[in-house]
Amino acid sequence: MDNLSYRIVGVQIDVPTLVEYLQAMGVPVSRKSIPKQKDELITFSLPIGKHNCRWMFRCSLKNRSIACSGGVTKTFFGHNVWVFTNEFEQLLAIIAIIAADLQKIRGVTLPAHLSSVTVERVEVTRHHRLDGLMSKRQAIDLLAAMFMAIFPRRHFRNGATHNEPGTTGIGLNKSTRVCRVYDPILKFEEKPAHVQEDMWVALRNECERHLRVELMFDKRELQSAGLSTVAAWRDHALVEQLVEKRYKDYGLSVAFSTKALRFEEVIATNPAFVEAARFFFTEGKRGTLIDMRNGSSNRFKQYMAAKGYRIDVPFGHHRHLAHGLSAFLQPRLAAELSDDLRANRNLFSFWWQE
Repeated sequence: MDNLSYRIVGVQIDVPTLVEYLQAMGVPVSRKSIPKQKDELITFSLPIGKHNCRWMFRCSLKNRSIACSGGVTKTFFGHNVWVFTNEFEQLLAIIAIIAADLQKIRGVTLPAHLSSVTVERVEVTRHHRLDGLMSKRQAIDLLAAMFMAIFPRRHFRNGATHNEPGTTGIGLNKSTRVCRVYDPILKFEEKPAHVQEDMWVALRNECERHLRVELMFDKRELQSAGLSTVAAWRDHALVEQLVEKRYKDYGLSVAFSTKALRFEEVIATNPAFVEAARFFFTEGKRGTLIDMRNGSSNRFKQYMAAKGYRIDVPFGHHRHLAHGLSAFLQPRLAAELSDDLRANRNLFSFWWQE
């Protein structure tokens, strides 16, 4: 994982002592009253760990909690050009690192055990190796067209030039963003001072044919998936299930069809859907629009999805959905680093264990 927000509850906060300590350290402190919630928030940021990655902390006096937000991978390694998939181990490590620094702050007393930590926002990252002769520009163009067709009011394309494909995804701003796809080579434009040049080049070469997919999950989604606690992330299959669902929901892993179904096939399998299918494939010229208030509408949606169609996208626009990348845009097929690079301590130093 990369960006993360989690909350520690059961925290004792001595406001005068905390504010005095932070101001003495030259740390800007914001205090904000929220009358409707009868709460007061104290907000500040601190550099954390060996690489001084900055984290934001929001103390709620009413709930006796601290919300912690920052970059997990940058805190670990000083860069996030590669994000590993052992999310549970990363959660344990980053919470311990943050807790160690928070315990040094006067005016803050953490609970003896951090078992009550709740995960509120997570960014999960996967790399995928392009097969064949398709360029990254072509791949991103195709995915951008798909996002535009499925999410006409939520898609975006940033930074595209004649030379660079830019970034495409879903969500018009940082708070609403749920997916980003781009060329990870953009991450290599500035080498961290502590990384050797030859190792930086080797890692860059490893990512040369990759696409980077970033998925953002908010508090509600994590609760629904049963992943709002740290312990739940131990079940890697549960995490992958959530990631796979998002790949499917966003169209990344779907092999969309541009050919209409034969009505004989619909009659043979689901005769109740014939008129609804006829309406979809003729774009309303024939057949009957299915009543979305009827329980069968969801079954029809699932039936059509299994055959490569989205009934919320006109059939004439399915040519924009058929990106042809679903064969390798599968979470289980995510690219892995070579053993030599994975074990290289210049690139990936576990300094908190040393």
